[in-house]
Amino acid sequence: MADKKASNDNDDAAVSDSRAPNAPARSSPIRPGQTRPGPTCPEPSGPGRKRSEAKRQAILEAARATFLAQGYAGASMNAVADAAKVSKATLYSHFADKETLFAAMVEERYAAFAEALPAYDGTRDPADALADFARAMVKNIRAPEHAALIRLILGEQARFPVLSDIYFQKGKASAYARTESYIGALARDGDFDIPDTKLAAGVFLGGIKEALYWPVMFGGKPLGDDDAVIDQIVSTMIKAWRR
Repeated sequence: MADKKASNDNDDAAVSDSRAPNAPARSSPIRPGQTRPGPTCPEPSGPGRKRSEAKRQAILEAARATFLAQGYAGASMNAVADAAKVSKATLYSHFADKETLFAAMVEERYAAFAEALPAYDGTRDPADALADFARAMVKNIRAPEHAALIRLILGEQARFPVLSDIYFQKGKASAYARTESYIGALARDGDFDIPDTKLAAGVFLGGIKEALYWPVMFGGKPLGDDDAVIDQIVSTMIKAWRR
Protein backbone atom coordinates (compact mmCIF):
# COMPACT_ATOMS: atom_id res chain seq x y z
CA MET A 1 0.00 0.00 0.00
CA ALA A 2 2.84 2.42 0.83
CA ASP A 3 4.43 1.81 -2.57
CA LYS A 4 1.11 2.41 -4.30
CA LYS A 5 0.55 5.65 -2.42
CA ALA A 6 4.05 6.93 -3.26
CA SER A 7 3.43 6.14 -6.89
CA ASN A 8 0.13 8.00 -6.90
CA ASP A 9 1.86 11.07 -5.49
CA ASN A 10 4.21 11.29 -8.46
CA ASP A 11 2.86 13.09 -11.49
CA ASP A 12 4.80 10.91 -13.91
CA ALA A 13 3.16 7.81 -12.49
CA ALA A 14 -0.33 9.12 -11.84
CA VAL A 15 -2.12 11.65 -14.01
CA SER A 16 -4.83 11.94 -11.37
CA ASP A 17 -2.49 14.00 -9.19
CA SER A 18 -1.98 16.64 -11.88
CA ARG A 19 -5.68 17.18 -12.59
CA ALA A 20 -8.66 17.77 -10.38
CA PRO A 21 -10.70 14.67 -9.50
CA ASN A 22 -13.28 13.86 -12.19
CA ALA A 23 -11.67 16.42 -14.49
CA PRO A 24 -12.03 15.87 -18.24
CA ALA A 25 -9.12 14.48 -20.21
CA ARG A 26 -6.17 16.83 -20.62
CA SER A 27 -6.46 19.07 -23.64
CA SER A 28 -3.68 19.30 -26.20
CA PRO A 29 -0.62 21.46 -25.32
CA ILE A 30 -0.92 25.18 -25.87
CA ARG A 31 0.67 26.40 -29.08
CA PRO A 32 1.83 29.82 -30.26
CA GLY A 33 -1.11 32.17 -30.43
CA GLN A 34 -3.18 30.07 -28.01
CA THR A 35 -3.77 30.25 -24.29
CA ARG A 36 -5.22 27.60 -22.03
CA PRO A 37 -8.44 28.67 -20.26
CA GLY A 38 -8.29 28.54 -16.50
CA PRO A 39 -10.75 26.77 -14.23
CA THR A 40 -14.22 28.22 -14.05
CA CYS A 41 -15.49 29.00 -10.58
CA PRO A 42 -17.60 31.76 -9.01
CA GLU A 43 -15.67 34.98 -8.47
CA PRO A 44 -15.59 35.76 -4.73
CA SER A 45 -16.25 39.27 -3.51
CA GLY A 46 -15.50 41.33 -0.41
CA PRO A 47 -13.45 39.65 2.35
CA GLY A 48 -13.86 36.32 0.56
CA ARG A 49 -12.08 37.70 -2.47
CA LYS A 50 -9.14 38.88 -0.36
CA ARG A 51 -8.85 35.47 1.30
CA SER A 52 -9.05 33.76 -2.08
CA GLU A 53 -6.31 35.99 -3.52
CA ALA A 54 -4.13 35.39 -0.46
CA LYS A 55 -4.50 31.64 -0.90
CA ARG A 56 -3.76 31.92 -4.61
CA GLN A 57 -0.58 33.84 -3.83
CA ALA A 58 0.43 31.27 -1.22
CA ILE A 59 -0.10 28.51 -3.78
CA LEU A 60 2.04 30.31 -6.38
CA GLU A 61 4.85 30.84 -3.88
CA ALA A 62 4.69 27.19 -2.84
CA ALA A 63 4.61 26.12 -6.48
CA ARG A 64 7.68 28.18 -7.30
CA ALA A 65 9.65 26.62 -4.44
CA THR A 66 8.41 23.12 -5.25
CA PHE A 67 9.11 23.28 -8.99
CA LEU A 68 12.57 24.74 -8.49
CA ALA A 69 13.46 22.15 -5.86
CA GLN A 70 11.95 19.06 -7.48
CA GLY A 71 11.73 19.93 -11.18
CA TYR A 72 8.61 19.82 -13.30
CA ALA A 73 8.43 16.03 -13.53
CA GLY A 74 9.16 15.50 -9.86
CA ALA A 75 6.81 18.13 -8.46
CA SER A 76 3.30 17.02 -7.60
CA MET A 77 0.08 18.85 -6.89
CA ASN A 78 0.03 17.07 -3.52
CA ALA A 79 3.43 18.54 -2.64
CA VAL A 80 2.34 22.05 -3.65
CA ALA A 81 -0.85 21.80 -1.59
CA ASP A 82 1.15 20.65 1.44
CA ALA A 83 3.73 23.44 1.02
CA ALA A 84 0.99 26.06 0.63
CA LYS A 85 -0.92 24.62 3.60
CA VAL A 86 -4.14 24.39 1.61
CA SER A 87 -6.39 21.48 0.75
CA LYS A 88 -6.23 19.83 -2.64
CA ALA A 89 -9.77 21.07 -3.26
CA THR A 90 -8.60 24.65 -2.71
CA LEU A 91 -5.59 24.12 -4.95
CA TYR A 92 -7.70 22.73 -7.79
CA SER A 93 -10.26 25.51 -7.40
CA HIS A 94 -7.50 27.92 -8.46
CA PHE A 95 -5.50 25.78 -10.89
CA ALA A 96 -6.95 22.93 -12.92
CA ASP A 97 -3.73 20.94 -13.28
CA LYS A 98 0.05 21.09 -12.90
CA GLU A 99 0.57 22.61 -16.35
CA THR A 100 -1.82 25.47 -15.60
CA LEU A 101 -0.13 26.04 -12.24
CA PHE A 102 3.33 26.12 -13.80
CA ALA A 103 2.14 28.59 -16.45
CA ALA A 104 0.70 30.89 -13.80
CA MET A 105 3.93 30.72 -11.81
CA VAL A 106 6.01 31.63 -14.88
CA GLU A 107 3.63 34.43 -15.82
CA GLU A 108 3.82 35.95 -12.34
CA ARG A 109 7.62 35.75 -12.31
CA TYR A 110 7.95 37.54 -15.64
CA ALA A 111 5.31 40.12 -14.79
CA ALA A 112 7.42 41.09 -11.77
CA PHE A 113 10.50 41.05 -14.00
CA ALA A 114 8.91 43.43 -16.52
CA GLU A 115 7.61 45.67 -13.75
CA ALA A 116 11.13 46.02 -12.33
CA LEU A 117 12.45 47.48 -15.60
CA PRO A 118 12.60 51.31 -15.61
CA ALA A 119 9.77 53.22 -17.22
CA TYR A 120 10.62 55.37 -20.21
CA ASP A 121 11.62 58.93 -19.32
CA GLY A 122 11.81 61.24 -22.31
CA THR A 123 13.62 63.93 -20.31
CA ARG A 124 16.77 61.83 -19.90
CA ASP A 125 19.67 61.38 -22.27
CA PRO A 126 18.68 58.37 -24.42
CA ALA A 127 22.02 56.58 -24.01
CA ASP A 128 22.03 56.95 -20.21
CA ALA A 129 18.41 55.84 -19.92
CA LEU A 130 18.91 52.82 -22.18
CA ALA A 131 22.02 51.81 -20.23
CA ASP A 132 20.05 51.90 -16.97
CA PHE A 133 17.34 49.80 -18.61
CA ALA A 134 19.98 47.23 -19.59
CA ARG A 135 21.48 47.16 -16.09
CA ALA A 136 18.09 46.51 -14.54
CA MET A 137 17.48 43.70 -17.01
CA VAL A 138 20.84 42.04 -16.29
CA LYS A 139 20.20 42.24 -12.55
CA ASN A 140 16.85 40.48 -12.98
CA ILE A 141 17.98 37.69 -15.29
CA ARG A 142 20.98 36.93 -13.09
CA ALA A 143 18.83 36.48 -9.98
CA PRO A 144 19.40 32.92 -8.70
CA GLU A 145 15.70 32.05 -8.79
CA HIS A 146 15.37 33.22 -12.39
CA ALA A 147 18.45 31.29 -13.46
CA ALA A 148 17.08 28.17 -11.76
CA LEU A 149 13.79 28.52 -13.64
CA ILE A 150 15.56 28.81 -17.00
CA ARG A 151 17.69 25.75 -16.21
CA LEU A 152 14.56 23.81 -15.26
CA ILE A 153 12.87 24.63 -18.58
CA LEU A 154 16.00 23.89 -20.60
CA GLY A 155 16.50 20.60 -18.80
CA GLU A 156 12.94 19.28 -19.08
CA GLN A 157 11.46 20.77 -22.26
CA ALA A 158 12.53 17.73 -24.31
CA ARG A 159 10.23 15.55 -22.19
CA PHE A 160 7.61 18.27 -21.74
CA PRO A 161 7.57 20.45 -24.89
CA VAL A 162 4.73 22.51 -23.45
CA LEU A 163 7.27 24.13 -21.10
CA SER A 164 8.79 25.95 -24.08
CA ASP A 165 5.36 27.24 -25.11
CA ILE A 166 4.72 28.44 -21.57
CA TYR A 167 8.12 30.14 -21.40
CA PHE A 168 7.64 32.10 -24.62
CA GLN A 169 3.94 32.92 -24.24
CA LYS A 170 3.54 33.43 -20.50
CA GLY A 171 7.07 34.49 -19.62
CA LYS A 172 9.51 35.97 -22.09
CA ALA A 173 6.82 37.71 -24.13
CA SER A 174 6.08 40.27 -21.39
CA ALA A 175 9.73 41.23 -20.86
CA TYR A 176 10.34 41.37 -24.60
CA ALA A 177 7.26 43.56 -25.10
CA ARG A 178 8.48 45.93 -22.39
CA THR A 179 11.83 46.28 -24.18
CA GLU A 180 10.17 46.80 -27.56
CA SER A 181 7.88 49.43 -26.05
CA TYR A 182 10.85 51.25 -24.54
CA ILE A 183 12.71 51.32 -27.85
CA GLY A 184 9.52 52.40 -29.60
CA ALA A 185 9.27 55.36 -27.23
CA LEU A 186 12.85 56.30 -28.10
CA ALA A 187 11.93 56.20 -31.78
CA ARG A 188 8.91 58.47 -31.25
CA ASP A 189 10.57 61.06 -29.03
CA GLY A 190 14.18 61.11 -30.19
CA ASP A 191 16.05 61.79 -33.38
CA PHE A 192 16.09 58.08 -34.27
CA ASP A 193 15.05 55.95 -37.20
CA ILE A 194 13.99 52.52 -35.93
CA PRO A 195 11.67 51.02 -38.56
CA ASP A 196 11.33 47.63 -36.83
CA THR A 197 11.25 48.04 -33.04
CA LYS A 198 10.68 44.31 -32.49
CA LEU A 199 13.85 43.43 -34.39
CA ALA A 200 15.73 46.24 -32.64
CA ALA A 201 14.65 44.87 -29.26
CA GLY A 202 15.90 41.42 -30.24
CA VAL A 203 19.28 42.75 -31.35
CA PHE A 204 19.64 44.80 -28.17
CA LEU A 205 18.65 41.94 -25.85
CA GLY A 206 20.79 39.47 -27.78
CA GLY A 207 23.88 41.63 -27.45
CA ILE A 208 23.43 42.05 -23.71
CA LYS A 209 22.68 38.39 -22.99
CA GLU A 210 25.37 36.94 -25.24
CA ALA A 211 28.02 38.95 -23.42
CA LEU A 212 26.76 39.05 -19.85
CA TYR A 213 24.20 36.30 -19.29
CA TRP A 214 24.71 33.08 -21.24
CA PRO A 215 28.40 32.64 -20.36
CA VAL A 216 27.43 32.81 -16.67
CA MET A 217 24.52 30.40 -17.14
CA PHE A 218 26.98 27.78 -18.41
CA GLY A 219 29.44 28.26 -15.58
CA GLY A 220 31.74 30.73 -17.30
CA LYS A 221 32.47 34.40 -16.87
CA PRO A 222 30.92 37.40 -18.64
CA LEU A 223 32.84 38.74 -21.60
CA GLY A 224 33.73 41.92 -19.75
CA ASP A 225 32.79 44.35 -17.01
CA ASP A 226 29.03 44.88 -16.91
CA ASP A 227 29.13 48.65 -17.28
CA ALA A 228 31.75 48.56 -20.04
CA VAL A 229 29.83 45.96 -22.04
CA ILE A 230 26.50 47.74 -21.61
CA ASP A 231 27.96 51.12 -22.54
CA GLN A 232 29.52 49.68 -25.69
CA ILE A 233 26.30 47.94 -26.78
CA VAL A 234 24.19 51.01 -26.06
CA SER A 235 26.64 53.25 -27.94
CA THR A 236 26.54 50.90 -30.92
CA MET A 237 22.73 50.82 -30.95
CA ILE A 238 22.33 54.57 -30.55
CA LYS A 239 24.74 55.22 -33.45
CA ALA A 240 22.85 52.75 -35.64
CA TRP A 241 19.51 54.37 -34.86
CA ARG A 242 20.53 58.02 -35.31
CA ARG A 243 18.96 59.72 -38.31
